[in-house]
Amino acid sequence: MSYSACASETWTLCGDCASSLSLTQVAVRSYEAALAHDPSNAKALCGISAGLRLIDISRNETVRSQNAIENLTRALSAYPHLTKVADIFRHLAECYLLIGLNDQAHQSVQTALELSPESPTLWLLNAQTLIRSNARQHATSALTHCLMLLSNRNSSQDNDIETARAAHAELAAIAAADGNVDASIAELTATLALPPPPLAQTEEYIALWCALATAKERARDLEGAIQACEGAERAVGRSPRILLTHAYLLLVREEPQPDVAITLLHEVVGDVEHEKHQNENQKEQTEQTEQSGQNSQNVSENGSPHTKPLKLENWPAEDFLPYFLLGQAYSLLNHPRAAYDAYQVALRRASNSPIAWLAVGKLYLKLKQLPDALAAYSQALRLQMDDGSAGAAAAWDGLSCVYERCDFQLTDAADACDRCAACYRAIGDVDGAQFFEERAKTLIAASRKEVAVPPLRDPVNVPEFLVRDLVALLPSERISYVRGDRDYERQTEEQQQRQEEQRQIQQQQQQQQQQQQQEQQRQIQNQHLINNSHQDQSRIQQHQPQHPNLIRPENPQFAPHSPAGASAVINGSGMSGPAPGVPGRLQASPHQLPPPPHWSPSQPPGMLRGPPGMPMPPGVIQGSPGPQQQMIQGYATSPPPGPNGVPNHPPPPPPGYAYGQHMPMPTMVGMPYPQPVNGWMR
Repeated sequence: MSYSACASETWTLCGDCASSLSLTQVAVRSYEAALAHDPSNAKALCGISAGLRLIDISRNETVRSQNAIENLTRALSAYPHLTKVADIFRHLAECYLLIGLNDQAHQSVQTALELSPESPTLWLLNAQTLIRSNARQHATSALTHCLMLLSNRNSSQDNDIETARAAHAELAAIAAADGNVDASIAELTATLALPPPPLAQTEEYIALWCALATAKERARDLEGAIQACEGAERAVGRSPRILLTHAYLLLVREEPQPDVAITLLHEVVGDVEHEKHQNENQKEQTEQTEQSGQNSQNVSENGSPHTKPLKLENWPAEDFLPYFLLGQAYSLLNHPRAAYDAYQVALRRASNSPIAWLAVGKLYLKLKQLPDALAAYSQALRLQMDDGSAGAAAAWDGLSCVYERCDFQLTDAADACDRCAACYRAIGDVDGAQFFEERAKTLIAASRKEVAVPPLRDPVNVPEFLVRDLVALLPSERISYVRGDRDYERQTEEQQQRQEEQRQIQQQQQQQQQQQQQEQQRQIQNQHLINNSHQDQSRIQQHQPQHPNLIRPENPQFAPHSPAGASAVINGSGMSGPAPGVPGRLQASPHQLPPPPHWSPSQPPGMLRGPPGMPMPPGVIQGSPGPQQQMIQGYATSPPPGPNGVPNHPPPPPPGYAYGQHMPMPTMVGMPYPQPVNGWMR
C-alpha cells in the first residue's frame, strides 16, 4: 500500500473517531485531510458529507450541504468507479433532502437501491423521500420492507438499531397524521423498547419520549402519559422538554397538581436549586379593604411558599410556554398576583399568540377588571386567523361573559353568544352551539324584561388541544410558530434567494455546456460536408471527357455532371432536397427530448427530473430511452448525453418497487430524410 493510501486511511479513521465523539468540526477537517491524500476515498467523501449536513442542521442552513453535493458530484465525474458505491448516492440523496430537492433525492435513492437492493438504510431513506411527496401509503410499504430486512438479519449492530428506531418513528408519525393514535402509540413503544441511542442523539431520544406522552394524552390516557414522563426522566434525566410536558399533564388531569407543576416549571426556567423563597412582606396589608376581594387574594399570594423569582437559565429566552403554564398553575392555586406576573412575561414574549390573551382575559374577569378583560378578549379575537375555530369560540364566550356583567349590555352579550354558537357549529360541536343559541335567546328576552336575567357564569378555559400542540414542538419551532418570527422568515427568504441564484448560475453553466456541445457537433458536420464535397469533386473530374477536340455546344443549357448545373436544375424545378451524390447541408434539428412535466407534490413521485437545482452525478439517470435508435447517414437520433455524459433517462426500478409503472414515455424527435430527385431511389 502506498504512502498516500495509508495516510488517507489514517485520517479517515481519525474522522470516524471524532464523529463518534460528536466533534463534527474535527471530523470534517480529518476527512478533508484524507481527501487531500486520496480524492477518491469513498469513506472520507461520505464522512465529510455527513459532517457538513450536521453543521447545517445545527445552524439551520443549507450552504454546506450544497457544497457536499458539489463535492460528491465532482468525485463521481472524476472517478467512475465511485458510481458503483451505494453509500455515495445515499449521502447524495440525504443532502438533496436537506435542501428540499425531493426529486433529485428520489432519483439518487433509486440508483443506490439498484446497487444495494437489500440495504435497510436505503429503504428507510426511500420512505422518507416518499413522505416528502405525501405518498404515505407507499412510504408505509417501504418502511415495512425495511423492518422485514432488519428482522431477517437478526443483527445487533448500532447502525441496524438506529435504522429500526427511525423506521418505527416514521411509522408512528404516519399513523398520527392519519389519526390512528393507537397505532402511533404502538410504534413509539416499539421504538423506545430498543437500546438507547448514543449521546449525540439524545435530543431525538427525548423527542420520542415526549411524543409518546402526548400521544397517550390524545388517547385520554393521562395517567399513562404521566407515567411515560416519569419513565423518560429515569431514562434520559430531567430534561427541560420532558419537565415541561410533565407539568402540562399535571395541570390538565382530572385532579390537577399545580404545586408539583410549579416546581417542575421553575426548574425549566432555571430555578434548579429549588430554594424556598419566602416573601419578607408576608403579613403586609392584611387588614386593608376587601371591596372586591382582590387585595385579600393578593395577601394570600404574598404569603404563598410557591412564589419564586423567575430566572432564565438553560432555556430559550423567547419561549413563552413555561410562563404561560406557570400562570395557569398559579390561577388554580388562587394566586392571581403571581399568575398575572407570569402572564405578563408570556405576553411580552408572544404578543401575537391568542392563547396568552385568552388566559389574561379570564384572569382580569376573575379580578372584576372588566375594561381590561374586554380589551384582552378583543385582542385574542383579532389574532384569530379563522373565525370558525375553538380559539375564536373561547374569545366570543369571554366577551359575552364581560358584557353580561356590564349594565345595559345584554344585547351585546346575546350577539356574542350567537357568534360563539356559530363558531362551535363550524367546528362540529353541536351541543356547544345549542347551549349558546339558547343562552342568546334568554339574554334577548331578559333585555326586553320578558324573563329574569340568567345567573352569571365563568368563561371557558383555553382549549387544551391548542396548548397540547405547542407542548409537542421544540422551543425554536414554538417560537417561530407562535410569534411568526420575522427574523426566521427573513432568513428563510434569504436562503431561498441564495438557492435560486445558485440554480440560475447552474442553469447558465448547463446552457453554456449545451452551446459548446452544439458548436462541436456543428463543426463535425461542417467537416463532414467538406470531406464529402472533395470526394464528389474528385468523382466529377474522373467522369469528365478526356478528348480535348470534342465539340461542345456554344451555349450549353446544363452539364449533367457539373455540380453547378445540377444545383441549377434542382433550384429551377423547385426541389428542396439535394441531388443524388451531392451532399446537402443537414438541418440542425434539436437532439433533446421535451422537458419532463412538473408534477405537483400530491401526485405520486415518478422518476422525473426535478428542478435544475444542483448538478446530477453520472450514475443518476434522468430520462427514458426511446424504443430504438435510428441511424441516418451515420447520425443517431437518440437523445444527447446529459450534463455529465449519461443519457437522460431514469434507472429501472428495484424489484417490487411500485413507482416504475408511473414513468412517462417521451416522444422521439427524428431527423427528416432528404427528398430524392426525380424519383431517384438509393
